[in-house]
Amino acid sequence: MSNAKKEHTLGPWEVYLVSYGPGVQRMIGPRRGEGKGYRPVARVMSGIGEPADGNARLIAAAPEMLSALRAVEQQFKSAPFEGGPYHRLIRAAIESATGTSATSARVVDRRTGEPA
Repeated sequence: MSNAKKEHTLGPWEVYLVSYGPGVQRMIGPRRGEGKGYRPVARVMSGIGEPADGNARLIAAAPEMLSALRAVEQQFKSAPFEGGPYHRLIRAAIESATGTSATSARVVDRRTGEPA
């Protein structure tokens, strides 16, 4: 087994509707039967009028989108596209998703607001 750190839980992921009290939450995680047990990677809670289903689908599609961006980036590494505007856009999205750019979403401690 490789010593490389995993970037994220491997996909594909899917959305499960779970009822808790008066509302419904969307749990996102690996498809059932993919690996050992089910451990959600995200939970989408919503208020009135929020697009919870769309948000949950977007999160669930993340592993496949990252894989697709990486495949397209490989095609852009050849002339005349390398370094062009679309290649830079794709590279920026990959870096944002993997936490390797200054503009990546920060992971912070909810109580202190400090980086986790």
